[in-house]
Amino acid sequence: MTLQTVGLGSLPSICQIRPCAVIKAAGNSLIAGGGFLVVENTVNVTLDSLVFDGNRAARINSAAANHCRAGSNRYGFNSRMTNCRFCREA
Repeated sequence: MTLQTVGLGSLPSICQIRPCAVIKAAGNSLIAGGGFLVVENTVNVTLDSLVFDGNRAARINSAAANHCRAGSNRYGFNSRMTNCRFCREA
């Protein structure tokens, strides 16, 4: 599976040149699974020309931020890939 911004290929820093799709966390996101996009226990996944916005301004005083300040940062991740063979972020 490939998840990518339409019309953009795997060019280095392309999001600095042209707008990329933005996946943005909701202000009240509290996701214990390690991000609002989790890719795990799979094969052949590519994330290409995407921006993962953790929405810091809206989440700075959220329950997720409180967990991070207490030492558990798993609520603060935007995305995570684990146990994913032949997977990549381009």
